[in-house]
Amino acid sequence: MPHPTLAMGETSDLLRPPSWVWLWCVPACVAIGASLLRARGVLSLPAAGALWAVVTLWIGLACALNARRCGRVHCIIDGVVFPVLAAIGLLNVLGIVTFSWSVYWGAFFAVLVASFIPEVVWKRYI
Repeated sequence: MPHPTLAMGETSDLLRPPSWVWLWCVPACVAIGASLLRARGVLSLPAAGALWAVVTLWIGLACALNARRCGRVHCIIDGVVFPVLAAIGLLNVLGIVTFSWSVYWGAFFAVLVASFIPEVVWKRYI
């Protein structure tokens, strides 16, 4: 039975251990690790980019899964936009489009922050 003081979606949110570790912390660590290895010359830019695209997809799918369970507005937004961003990142790796990876990460964090705005000005759950 859901806790009476929690909103409906909060009881089914995956943002609790061990789910959040596998769904968000592991890919964040992979992204940071790829960045550090790239900076040290251990990973090529295409290899690091491929890992960054996979990580973005991983996080996006985690958000989509969480959105189905909890209905959080930012989860829905991120669950749609991050897989699209991952596909664009893969196109960058393949050389079909060309842009700086700093632009990619700028877009990632802009989407992440912007996805919370509807929750602040509108409502938290759909």
